[in-house]
Amino acid sequence: DQHGQLLRAYLAADVAVLASPLVLGFSSGLLKRTIDKLLPILLPYIDASTGECRHYLRYSKGPRLAVLYQDEPDTADEDRAITREIWSRMARNANTSLIACLSTTMATTEVAHAIARA
Repeated sequence: DQHGQLLRAYLAADVAVLASPLVLGFSSGLLKRTIDKLLPILLPYIDASTGECRHYLRYSKGPRLAVLYQDEPDTADEDRAITREIWSRMARNANTSLIACLSTTMATTEVAHAIARA
């Protein structure tokens, strides 16, 4: 387990690109476990001053997030919208922003340009 290396690389990055196939309309369990390993970037105290509950950050800076997902054969637009909303909320809870939520059906250069423009 290279948990410490993952955390240091994540905190040093300008953009963290997460990738996962969609499974039953959401990111895979493997990506969820990876996100769980990022929990040490948060403090165990809750801020509810904005009307939403979220953890205080342990560090002042974290990367912006980009998510790439691989559609399932029956992925609907609603699944894509829900995936984007969930990742937007995850980014907000980590006090950062979701700069892209893109399908792997896009050309690699299009994905790279979309992330670079954000």
